[in-house]
Amino acid sequence: KIVRLLNQKNISAVGISGAENSLLQCKQLSPELQRVGQVTKVNVNWLETLCSTSAIPVIAPLGVSVDGEVYNINADFAAAQIAIALKVDELIYLTDQKGIWDPNKNIIAHQSTSDLQNLIDTGVVQGGMLAKTQTIVAALNSGIGCVRILHAEDAVAGYQNTSLGTLCTQGMKKESQHVAL
Repeated sequence: KIVRLLNQKNISAVGISGAENSLLQCKQLSPELQRVGQVTKVNVNWLETLCSTSAIPVIAPLGVSVDGEVYNINADFAAAQIAIALKVDELIYLTDQKGIWDPNKNIIAHQSTSDLQNLIDTGVVQGGMLAKTQTIVAALNSGIGCVRILHAEDAVAGYQNTSLGTLCTQGMKKESQHVAL
């Protein structure tokens, strides 16, 4: 559906599985979760070759083990691992939420890694946002300059509006930013 919608907007996109060409190499996350995987390596060379075709890759979060087993991967974690492997400056999560909420259910405009960890530790973030926040902390700690969480509809309106969503950084807010999707 995403590929179709992008193509309808004259944005060249191609749908691929993370298991293709071992794009997302993984191992089983735990025996209890059976077919759920954890990314161990990203095939950056193949992804860069794919990106050089001018088509935006829309990647299904599936990975493959060294034994050829296909695993489902948490999409937020897969996106973070791809961003880390590509050494992008900014990672943008498009979601059905306007950003990360504070304890009073107000959108937080900016959060540092330590603030995010506090939200995790105190149970403020829960459910799907908990997993997303954990991956944001991991991405920031792995060298991603900043991560923004945007509602998908707001992104269509213009993701460069810095007042949208929640901007997450290692420390204080940066004055200039570069975006890589």
